[in-house]
Amino acid sequence: MKFKIKNKLILIAAVFFVSTFTSCQEYLDVNTTPNAPSESELKYTFPSALNYTAGVVGGRWQMLGAIWSQHWTSEPNAPNYQLIDSYALTSGDITVANWRTLYSGALPDYKWVRERAELDENWNYYLMATVMEAYTYQVLVDLYDKVPYSDALLQHPAKFDDGAAVYDGIIAQIDDALAKYYAGAESVLPENDDIVFHGNMASWIQFAYTMKLKIYLRQIYVPSRKTIAEDGIRRIYNEINAGSGRGFLTTDASFLAFTEEAGKENPVFSMEWRGGSTNIVASKTLLNYLIDKNDPRLSKIYEKPQGSSSHKGMLQGDYRNSDLQTAKFSECIVTETQPVFFISEAESYFLQAEAALRGLGDGNAKALYQKAVQANCDRLDAGSASSITGSGRYAEFKDDASDSENFETLMMQKWIAFANVQGLEAFLETTRTGTQK
Repeated sequence: MKFKIKNKLILIAAVFFVSTFTSCQEYLDVNTTPNAPSESELKYTFPSALNYTAGVVGGRWQMLGAIWSQHWTSEPNAPNYQLIDSYALTSGDITVANWRTLYSGALPDYKWVRERAELDENWNYYLMATVMEAYTYQVLVDLYDKVPYSDALLQHPAKFDDGAAVYDGIIAQIDDALAKYYAGAESVLPENDDIVFHGNMASWIQFAYTMKLKIYLRQIYVPSRKTIAEDGIRRIYNEINAGSGRGFLTTDASFLAFTEEAGKENPVFSMEWRGGSTNIVASKTLLNYLIDKNDPRLSKIYEKPQGSSSHKGMLQGDYRNSDLQTAKFSECIVTETQPVFFISEAESYFLQAEAALRGLGDGNAKALYQKAVQANCDRLDAGSASSITGSGRYAEFKDDASDSENFETLMMQKWIAFANVQGLEAFLETTRTGTQK
Protein backbone atom coordinates (compact mmCIF):
# COMPACT_ATOMS: atom_id res chain seq x y z
CA MET A 1 0.00 0.00 0.00
CA LYS A 2 1.37 3.41 -0.91
CA PHE A 3 0.87 5.81 1.98
CA LYS A 4 1.10 9.47 1.01
CA ILE A 5 0.44 12.71 2.82
CA LYS A 6 0.03 15.47 0.26
CA ASN A 7 -0.18 18.45 2.57
CA LYS A 8 1.05 18.55 6.13
CA LEU A 9 -1.30 21.42 6.96
CA ILE A 10 -4.31 19.17 6.37
CA LEU A 11 -3.12 16.74 9.01
CA ILE A 12 -1.98 19.28 11.58
CA ALA A 13 -4.72 21.87 11.16
CA ALA A 14 -6.21 20.96 14.52
CA VAL A 15 -2.82 21.28 16.16
CA PHE A 16 -2.12 24.68 14.64
CA PHE A 17 -5.61 26.06 15.36
CA VAL A 18 -5.57 25.14 19.04
CA SER A 19 -1.98 26.24 19.57
CA THR A 20 -2.50 29.56 17.85
CA PHE A 21 -5.76 30.62 19.39
CA THR A 22 -5.96 28.93 22.79
CA SER A 23 -4.77 31.33 25.47
CA CYS A 24 -2.15 32.81 23.15
CA GLN A 25 -1.55 35.75 25.43
CA GLU A 26 -1.03 33.52 28.45
CA TYR A 27 1.69 31.27 27.12
CA LEU A 28 3.55 33.71 24.90
CA ASP A 29 3.96 36.26 27.67
CA VAL A 30 7.36 35.01 28.73
CA ASN A 31 8.75 38.42 29.66
CA THR A 32 6.95 38.73 32.96
CA THR A 33 8.10 35.33 34.24
CA PRO A 34 11.49 34.66 32.63
CA ASN A 35 12.67 31.10 32.97
CA ALA A 36 16.36 31.96 33.31
CA PRO A 37 17.05 34.61 35.98
CA SER A 38 19.90 37.03 35.42
CA GLU A 39 21.96 35.55 38.26
CA SER A 40 22.04 32.11 36.64
CA GLU A 41 25.11 30.63 34.97
CA LEU A 42 25.68 29.20 31.51
CA LYS A 43 26.47 25.75 32.89
CA TYR A 44 23.07 25.60 34.61
CA THR A 45 20.80 27.30 32.10
CA PHE A 46 22.02 25.47 29.00
CA PRO A 47 21.22 21.93 30.25
CA SER A 48 17.86 23.22 31.49
CA ALA A 49 17.05 24.34 27.96
CA LEU A 50 18.22 21.01 26.53
CA ASN A 51 15.96 19.19 28.97
CA TYR A 52 12.93 21.20 27.83
CA THR A 53 13.56 20.46 24.15
CA ALA A 54 14.29 16.78 24.74
CA GLY A 55 11.19 16.39 26.90
CA VAL A 56 8.92 17.66 24.13
CA VAL A 57 10.59 16.07 21.09
CA GLY A 58 11.20 12.75 22.85
CA GLY A 59 7.89 12.69 24.71
CA ARG A 60 4.50 13.68 23.33
CA TRP A 61 5.85 14.53 19.90
CA GLN A 62 7.65 11.21 19.67
CA MET A 63 4.31 9.56 20.41
CA LEU A 64 2.52 11.69 17.83
CA GLY A 65 5.08 11.04 15.11
CA ALA A 66 5.40 7.32 15.77
CA ILE A 67 1.64 6.90 15.43
CA TRP A 68 1.25 9.17 12.40
CA SER A 69 4.20 7.55 10.62
CA GLN A 70 2.63 4.12 11.30
CA HIS A 71 5.36 2.69 13.49
CA TRP A 72 2.99 2.48 16.47
CA THR A 73 -0.76 2.33 16.90
CA SER A 74 -3.18 2.50 19.81
CA GLU A 75 -4.29 -0.85 21.19
CA PRO A 76 -8.06 -1.46 21.53
CA ASN A 77 -8.47 -1.18 25.28
CA ALA A 78 -6.77 2.18 25.69
CA PRO A 79 -8.34 5.57 24.87
CA ASN A 80 -5.15 7.52 25.61
CA TYR A 81 -3.87 7.78 22.04
CA GLN A 82 -6.91 7.01 19.93
CA LEU A 83 -7.50 10.69 19.17
CA ILE A 84 -3.97 10.94 17.79
CA ASP A 85 -4.49 7.76 15.79
CA SER A 86 -7.61 9.24 14.21
CA TYR A 87 -6.13 12.75 13.73
CA ALA A 88 -8.77 14.14 16.09
CA LEU A 89 -6.49 16.17 18.32
CA THR A 90 -7.52 18.28 21.29
CA SER A 91 -5.57 20.84 23.29
CA GLY A 92 -4.70 18.16 25.82
CA ASP A 93 -2.87 15.96 23.33
CA ILE A 94 0.22 17.69 22.04
CA THR A 95 -0.55 21.32 21.68
CA VAL A 96 -0.73 23.88 24.45
CA ALA A 97 1.50 22.22 27.05
CA ASN A 98 4.31 21.43 24.61
CA TRP A 99 4.06 24.80 22.89
CA ARG A 100 4.29 26.48 26.30
CA THR A 101 7.27 24.33 27.29
CA LEU A 102 9.24 25.47 24.27
CA TYR A 103 8.19 29.14 24.25
CA SER A 104 8.44 29.78 27.98
CA GLY A 105 11.15 27.22 28.80
CA ALA A 106 13.57 26.14 26.10
CA LEU A 107 13.66 29.20 23.82
CA PRO A 108 14.08 31.86 26.55
CA ASP A 109 16.85 29.76 28.06
CA TYR A 110 18.71 29.42 24.75
CA LYS A 111 18.29 33.17 24.15
CA TRP A 112 19.63 33.99 27.61
CA VAL A 113 22.65 31.71 27.10
CA ARG A 114 23.42 33.29 23.72
CA GLU A 115 23.20 36.83 25.08
CA ARG A 116 25.22 36.06 28.19
CA ALA A 117 27.82 34.12 26.17
CA GLU A 118 28.15 37.03 23.73
CA LEU A 119 28.83 39.42 26.59
CA ASP A 120 31.46 37.04 27.95
CA GLU A 121 32.82 36.36 24.43
CA ASN A 122 32.31 32.68 25.17
CA TRP A 123 31.79 31.49 21.61
CA ASN A 124 31.53 27.82 22.57
CA TYR A 125 28.30 28.36 24.49
CA TYR A 126 27.15 30.89 21.92
CA LEU A 127 27.43 28.29 19.16
CA MET A 128 25.83 25.53 21.24
CA ALA A 129 22.84 27.65 22.26
CA THR A 130 22.37 28.97 18.72
CA VAL A 131 22.33 25.48 17.19
CA MET A 132 19.82 24.20 19.73
CA GLU A 133 17.64 27.30 19.40
CA ALA A 134 17.68 26.78 15.63
CA TYR A 135 16.80 23.10 16.05
CA THR A 136 13.86 23.96 18.33
CA TYR A 137 12.47 26.54 15.90
CA GLN A 138 12.99 24.13 13.00
CA VAL A 139 10.83 21.50 14.69
CA LEU A 140 8.15 24.10 15.44
CA VAL A 141 8.09 25.28 11.82
CA ASP A 142 7.94 21.73 10.51
CA LEU A 143 4.86 21.05 12.61
CA TYR A 144 3.03 24.38 12.53
CA ASP A 145 4.47 26.33 9.55
CA LYS A 146 3.79 29.81 10.94
CA VAL A 147 5.21 30.40 14.41
CA PRO A 148 6.32 33.39 16.51
CA TYR A 149 10.01 33.99 15.77
CA SER A 150 11.24 37.52 15.01
CA ASP A 151 9.65 39.05 18.12
CA ALA A 152 8.55 35.88 19.91
CA LEU A 153 10.37 36.68 23.14
CA LEU A 154 10.25 40.48 22.90
CA GLN A 155 6.63 41.58 22.96
CA HIS A 156 3.14 40.39 23.77
CA PRO A 157 1.31 39.15 21.80
CA ALA A 158 3.98 38.06 19.32
CA LYS A 159 3.33 37.99 15.60
CA PHE A 160 3.44 34.73 13.64
CA ASP A 161 6.18 34.62 10.98
CA ASP A 162 5.97 32.56 7.80
CA GLY A 163 7.84 29.28 7.98
CA ALA A 164 10.22 30.29 5.16
CA ALA A 165 11.15 33.48 7.04
CA VAL A 166 11.90 31.45 10.16
CA TYR A 167 14.08 29.04 8.16
CA ASP A 168 16.01 32.01 6.72
CA GLY A 169 16.35 33.52 10.17
CA ILE A 170 17.78 30.44 11.84
CA ILE A 171 20.19 29.83 8.94
CA ALA A 172 21.46 33.39 9.48
CA GLN A 173 21.77 32.75 13.21
CA ILE A 174 23.83 29.61 12.64
CA ASP A 175 26.08 31.44 10.15
CA ASP A 176 26.59 34.23 12.68
CA ALA A 177 27.48 31.76 15.45
CA LEU A 178 29.94 29.89 13.23
CA ALA A 179 31.60 33.15 12.17
CA LYS A 180 31.96 34.30 15.77
CA TYR A 181 33.29 30.90 16.80
CA TYR A 182 35.97 30.84 14.10
CA ALA A 183 36.98 34.49 14.60
CA GLY A 184 36.84 34.55 18.38
CA ALA A 185 39.48 33.80 20.98
CA GLU A 186 39.59 30.49 22.80
CA SER A 187 36.86 30.34 25.45
CA VAL A 188 35.79 28.12 28.31
CA LEU A 189 34.83 24.62 27.23
CA PRO A 190 31.60 23.12 28.56
CA GLU A 191 31.86 19.94 30.60
CA ASN A 192 29.08 17.83 32.07
CA ASP A 193 26.54 20.55 31.32
CA ASP A 194 26.91 19.69 27.63
CA ILE A 195 24.62 16.66 27.71
CA VAL A 196 24.87 16.25 23.94
CA PHE A 197 28.61 16.10 23.11
CA HIS A 198 30.33 16.57 26.49
CA GLY A 199 32.33 19.56 25.34
CA ASN A 200 33.37 18.25 21.92
CA MET A 201 33.12 21.45 19.89
CA ALA A 202 34.04 19.67 16.65
CA SER A 203 30.76 17.77 16.95
CA TRP A 204 28.85 21.01 17.60
CA ILE A 205 30.29 22.45 14.39
CA GLN A 206 29.17 19.32 12.53
CA PHE A 207 25.74 19.64 14.13
CA ALA A 208 25.53 23.22 12.84
CA TYR A 209 26.33 22.26 9.25
CA THR A 210 24.01 19.23 9.38
CA MET A 211 21.21 21.48 10.64
CA LYS A 212 21.74 23.83 7.71
CA LEU A 213 21.64 20.94 5.24
CA LYS A 214 18.44 19.63 6.80
CA ILE A 215 16.71 23.02 6.71
CA TYR A 216 17.49 23.50 3.03
CA LEU A 217 16.37 19.98 2.10
CA ARG A 218 13.11 20.65 3.93
CA GLN A 219 12.35 23.29 1.29
CA ILE A 220 13.47 21.45 -1.83
CA TYR A 221 9.91 20.60 -2.96
CA VAL A 222 8.54 24.13 -2.55
CA PRO A 223 8.62 25.77 -6.02
CA SER A 224 9.28 29.27 -4.69
CA ARG A 225 12.11 27.99 -2.46
CA LYS A 226 13.73 25.33 -4.66
CA THR A 227 16.47 27.55 -6.07
CA ILE A 228 17.16 29.05 -2.64
CA ALA A 229 17.47 25.55 -1.18
CA GLU A 230 19.75 24.27 -3.92
CA ASP A 231 22.03 27.32 -3.78
CA GLY A 232 22.13 27.06 0.00
CA ILE A 233 23.23 23.43 -0.13
CA ARG A 234 26.00 24.27 -2.59
CA ARG A 235 27.22 27.04 -0.26
CA ILE A 236 27.35 24.58 2.64
CA TYR A 237 29.67 22.27 0.73
CA ASN A 238 31.81 25.22 -0.38
CA GLU A 239 32.15 26.34 3.25
CA ILE A 240 33.07 22.86 4.39
CA ASN A 241 35.65 22.44 1.66
CA ALA A 242 37.15 25.85 2.41
CA GLY A 243 38.09 25.17 6.03
CA SER A 244 39.54 22.32 8.03
CA GLY A 245 37.54 20.68 10.79
CA ARG A 246 34.20 21.36 9.14
CA GLY A 247 31.77 18.72 8.05
CA PHE A 248 28.58 16.84 8.93
CA LEU A 249 27.73 14.70 11.91
CA THR A 250 29.40 11.32 12.13
CA THR A 251 27.86 10.61 15.52
CA ASP A 252 24.49 11.12 17.19
CA ALA A 253 23.39 14.55 18.40
CA SER A 254 21.28 13.31 21.27
CA PHE A 255 20.24 13.97 24.86
CA LEU A 256 22.10 11.38 26.93
CA ALA A 257 21.12 12.02 30.54
CA PHE A 258 18.48 9.36 31.23
CA THR A 259 18.75 6.68 33.90
CA GLU A 260 16.61 3.77 35.10
CA GLU A 261 15.46 5.75 38.13
CA ALA A 262 11.78 6.72 38.14
CA GLY A 263 11.36 10.30 37.00
CA LYS A 264 14.74 10.37 35.26
CA GLU A 265 14.06 8.02 32.38
CA ASN A 266 13.40 8.63 28.69
CA PRO A 267 10.26 10.81 28.48
CA VAL A 268 8.17 8.53 26.24
CA PHE A 269 9.18 5.53 28.35
CA SER A 270 8.03 7.43 31.42
CA MET A 271 4.72 8.25 29.71
CA GLU A 272 3.88 4.78 28.49
CA TRP A 273 6.23 1.98 29.59
CA ARG A 274 7.06 2.77 33.21
CA GLY A 275 4.18 0.73 34.69
CA GLY A 276 5.08 -2.47 32.84
CA SER A 277 2.07 -2.37 30.52
CA THR A 278 1.45 -0.16 27.51
CA ASN A 279 -1.35 1.26 25.43
CA ILE A 280 0.87 1.22 22.34
CA VAL A 281 1.44 -1.76 20.03
CA ALA A 282 3.20 -2.42 16.73
CA SER A 283 1.55 -1.03 13.62
CA LYS A 284 1.05 -3.61 10.90
CA THR A 285 2.37 -1.11 8.36
CA LEU A 286 5.98 -1.25 9.52
CA LEU A 287 5.89 -4.65 11.23
CA ASN A 288 4.59 -6.52 8.18
CA TYR A 289 7.01 -4.67 5.92
CA LEU A 290 9.93 -5.89 8.04
CA ILE A 291 8.52 -9.42 8.11
CA ASP A 292 7.97 -9.48 4.34
CA LYS A 293 11.53 -8.33 3.72
CA ASN A 294 13.05 -10.68 6.32
CA ASP A 295 14.75 -7.62 7.78
CA PRO A 296 17.17 -8.43 10.65
CA ARG A 297 16.08 -5.32 12.57
CA LEU A 298 12.60 -6.74 13.22
CA SER A 299 13.40 -8.25 16.62
CA LYS A 300 15.32 -5.12 17.62
CA ILE A 301 12.33 -2.85 16.95
CA TYR A 302 9.46 -5.06 18.14
CA GLU A 303 9.17 -7.89 20.63
CA LYS A 304 6.77 -10.77 20.14
CA PRO A 305 3.53 -10.92 22.14
CA GLN A 306 3.94 -12.68 25.46
CA GLY A 307 3.70 -16.44 24.99
CA SER A 308 3.73 -16.21 21.20
CA SER A 309 6.31 -17.58 18.80
CA SER A 310 5.51 -15.07 16.07
CA HIS A 311 5.02 -11.35 15.68
CA LYS A 312 1.59 -9.82 15.26
CA GLY A 313 0.84 -6.25 14.28
CA MET A 314 -2.37 -4.31 14.56
CA LEU A 315 -3.98 -2.58 11.60
CA GLN A 316 -3.45 1.16 11.99
CA GLY A 317 -6.44 2.77 13.66
CA ASP A 318 -8.33 -0.51 14.17
CA TYR A 319 -8.82 0.15 17.88
CA ARG A 320 -12.62 0.23 17.45
CA ASN A 321 -12.65 -3.44 16.41
CA SER A 322 -14.37 -5.25 19.30
CA ASP A 323 -12.95 -8.60 18.15
CA LEU A 324 -9.48 -7.40 19.20
CA GLN A 325 -10.26 -6.66 22.85
CA THR A 326 -8.39 -9.73 24.11
CA ALA A 327 -5.83 -10.03 21.31
CA LYS A 328 -2.10 -9.79 21.98
CA PHE A 329 0.18 -7.79 19.70
CA SER A 330 3.88 -7.18 19.29
CA GLU A 331 5.14 -4.33 21.43
CA CYS A 332 7.60 -1.58 20.57
CA ILE A 333 11.02 -1.75 22.23
CA VAL A 334 11.66 1.44 24.22
CA THR A 335 14.06 1.56 27.19
CA GLU A 336 14.51 3.82 30.20
CA THR A 337 17.92 5.07 29.09
CA GLN A 338 17.14 5.46 25.40
CA PRO A 339 18.47 8.87 24.25
CA VAL A 340 16.32 11.53 22.63
CA PHE A 341 17.84 12.06 19.20
CA PHE A 342 17.97 15.59 17.80
CA ILE A 343 19.81 14.41 14.68
CA SER A 344 21.05 10.81 14.62
CA GLU A 345 24.18 9.60 12.86
CA ALA A 346 21.97 7.66 10.46
CA GLU A 347 19.92 10.77 9.68
CA SER A 348 23.08 12.75 8.94
CA TYR A 349 24.20 10.21 6.35
CA PHE A 350 20.70 10.00 4.86
CA LEU A 351 20.69 13.79 4.43
CA GLN A 352 24.09 13.72 2.76
CA ALA A 353 23.04 10.83 0.51
CA GLU A 354 19.96 12.75 -0.60
CA ALA A 355 22.02 15.85 -1.39
CA ALA A 356 24.48 13.75 -3.41
CA LEU A 357 21.66 11.97 -5.24
CA ARG A 358 20.26 15.36 -6.21
CA GLY A 359 23.66 16.39 -7.56
CA LEU A 360 24.04 19.06 -4.89
CA GLY A 361 26.70 17.64 -2.62
CA ASP A 362 30.03 15.92 -2.47
CA GLY A 363 30.44 12.22 -1.96
CA ASN A 364 28.91 9.11 -3.39
CA ALA A 365 25.17 8.80 -2.80
CA LYS A 366 25.30 5.00 -2.66
CA ALA A 367 28.17 4.90 -0.17
CA LEU A 368 26.52 7.53 2.06
CA TYR A 369 23.22 5.63 1.93
CA GLN A 370 24.97 2.42 2.98
CA LYS A 371 26.65 4.27 5.85
CA ALA A 372 23.23 5.49 6.98
CA VAL A 373 21.71 2.01 7.11
CA GLN A 374 24.84 0.64 8.81
CA ALA A 375 24.64 3.36 11.45
CA ASN A 376 21.07 2.30 12.16
CA CYS A 377 22.09 -1.36 12.36
CA ASP A 378 24.93 -0.44 14.72
CA ARG A 379 22.58 1.44 17.04
CA LEU A 380 20.24 -1.56 17.12
CA ASP A 381 23.06 -4.13 17.33
CA ALA A 382 21.54 -5.74 14.23
CA GLY A 383 24.73 -6.82 12.48
CA SER A 384 25.96 -5.86 9.04
CA ALA A 385 23.79 -3.71 6.80
CA SER A 386 24.97 -5.78 3.82
CA SER A 387 22.12 -8.18 4.53
CA ILE A 388 19.79 -5.26 3.77
CA THR A 389 21.62 -3.13 1.23
CA GLY A 390 24.05 -5.58 -0.38
CA SER A 391 23.95 -6.86 -3.94
CA GLY A 392 20.63 -8.56 -4.63
CA ARG A 393 19.15 -7.55 -1.26
CA TYR A 394 15.79 -5.85 -1.01
CA ALA A 395 17.15 -2.37 -0.16
CA GLU A 396 20.06 -2.33 -2.60
CA PHE A 397 20.93 1.09 -3.98
CA LYS A 398 21.22 0.03 -7.62
CA ASP A 399 23.64 1.51 -10.12
CA ASP A 400 21.23 0.78 -12.98
CA ALA A 401 18.14 2.16 -11.21
CA SER A 402 16.73 5.62 -11.81
CA ASP A 403 17.37 8.38 -9.28
CA SER A 404 13.69 8.33 -8.30
CA GLU A 405 13.81 4.59 -7.62
CA ASN A 406 16.94 4.92 -5.51
CA PHE A 407 15.43 7.90 -3.71
CA GLU A 408 12.38 5.84 -2.75
CA THR A 409 14.68 3.10 -1.47
CA LEU A 410 16.59 5.68 0.56
CA MET A 411 13.46 7.18 2.08
CA MET A 412 12.02 3.78 2.98
CA GLN A 413 15.18 2.97 4.90
CA LYS A 414 15.08 6.36 6.57
CA TRP A 415 11.51 5.63 7.69
CA ILE A 416 12.63 2.33 9.21
CA ALA A 417 15.72 3.85 10.84
CA PHE A 418 13.56 6.32 12.79
CA ALA A 419 11.38 3.59 14.36
CA ASN A 420 10.96 3.95 18.14
CA VAL A 421 13.38 6.89 18.41
CA GLN A 422 12.61 9.62 15.86
CA GLY A 423 8.91 9.20 15.25
CA LEU A 424 8.23 12.87 14.63
CA GLU A 425 11.04 13.02 12.07
CA ALA A 426 9.63 9.94 10.33
CA PHE A 427 6.27 11.66 9.99
CA LEU A 428 7.76 14.94 8.79
CA GLU A 429 9.89 13.20 6.17
CA THR A 430 6.92 11.18 4.93
CA THR A 431 4.99 14.43 4.68
CA ARG A 432 7.81 16.18 2.84
CA THR A 433 8.41 13.48 0.23
CA GLY A 434 5.20 11.43 0.12
CA THR A 435 7.42 8.33 0.04
CA GLN A 436 6.34 5.36 2.12
CA LYS A 437 4.86 1.98 1.37
